[in-house]
This record gives sequence, C-alpha cells and structure tokens, in this order.
Amino acid sequence: MIHNYHKLNNPAWHALTEKHQLFSIGTSEIKKYQRYVAPWVGYLSDKHNIFYELDAFIENEESVYVFDTMPSLPPNYIHETTVHCLQMICEKVILNKTGNELIEKLEDRD
Repeated sequence: MIHNYHKLNNPAWHALTEKHQLFSIGTSEIKKYQRYVAPWVGYLSDKHNIFYELDAFIENEESVYVFDTMPSLPPNYIHETTVHCLQMICEKVILNKTGNELIEKLEDRD
C-alpha cells in the first residue's frame, strides 16, 4: 500500500484539488467547497494576502474554515474562532468481531 501521508500536511487543499475537485471553486492557489457542500477553504501559497483572492467566491455573511496557518485577512473578514484538531490515521482494516450487524440496502426513496 502506498501512503501519501505528506497530503495530511494540507488535507483541505488536496481534497479540493483531487477527489473533491468537482465540488470546489477558486483559483490555482486557493479553493473552497461550494457553499452548499462544506464551509472549508484550502490554499497552497506563500502569499500573505492570499485571502483577497477569495472575495469572488465567498458570499456576504458566509463563514468558512481554514485548515492551515491563518493567512492575513482582508479588512472585510473577521476571525470568529480557532479550533484545534487532532488528525488520526487508521493504518489497517478493523475487522468486525461480532458479525451481528445487519446491512440494509437503501433505496432511492431513502
């Protein structure tokens, strides 16, 4: 199994530019999920004013989460809160030891 653990240094950016790229909007250096998908922003830039590039993609009164070091914010943004997270990796399959769980197939109406 190939591990791309380096992507965990910037998980939002890699999600927005790889598997979830159909849900992202932004530029080649900063992206966010479309508002109806998720409130996350990811960027890959050393520009101290990278958030200025999001003005065209963030709606008035919209809140977003930044996964990385907080860049300088333009005057039209406010820092609401900071959340510290722990990132974990499951490196091997966890087998179901009981075998009693029922799997129910969902239909379109579900």
